[in-house]
Amino acid sequence: MPRKKQFDESFVLHQIMDHFWRKGYHATTMDELSELTSLTKTSLYNAFGGKKALFIKTVDCYCNEAIRSGMSGMRPGRSVSENLREMLLNFIFDENQQQLNNGCLLVNSVLELAASDAELHGYISKKLIEFNQTIIAYLQIEQASGRLGQVLTAKQLGDYFITVLQGLRVQVRIESNSQNLIEVIDTSLLLIQQQEKHDGT
Repeated sequence: MPRKKQFDESFVLHQIMDHFWRKGYHATTMDELSELTSLTKTSLYNAFGGKKALFIKTVDCYCNEAIRSGMSGMRPGRSVSENLREMLLNFIFDENQQQLNNGCLLVNSVLELAASDAELHGYISKKLIEFNQTIIAYLQIEQASGRLGQVLTAKQLGDYFITVLQGLRVQVRIESNSQNLIEVIDTSLLLIQQQEKHDGT
């Protein structure tokens, strides 16, 4: 009969996710994760697998929480640009929108792993594509409702928005002035606001 885990698996996974997020995949060692979590390497391997399997689990956890957090500010009664602005703010600030976060675990990792680990790079790229499709689906719904014009397609707008988002997630690692990033967000949303004016009214 397998032994019952003597630790909170979700809590430990979040500890490890934050460490990968701050330090990166290659710079992280199992010894560090063992020290961080106060668990032996054997316990980590038994619970999650090796470093690569553990990283994939943290990526999955991050994606689930990032999408939920990003979408949490979306409100049916607000304009498309207002909803997208709230999403961008949720992605670059901490949960209280007081401090800039560590950027995006996916974007950070896909840049780090592009030339060093094809398997992980492919996995993370797939996750980014899935998120992009979520944004495009939202824009398609707004176009179908007439709240967003069709001068540009939902895919064109979605690709533009994702490019802005990914750029912000990199910039947040080097920009200490949050107001500068908010100004970038407001400037980038001018294109979306333009499309809101082409709703046929």
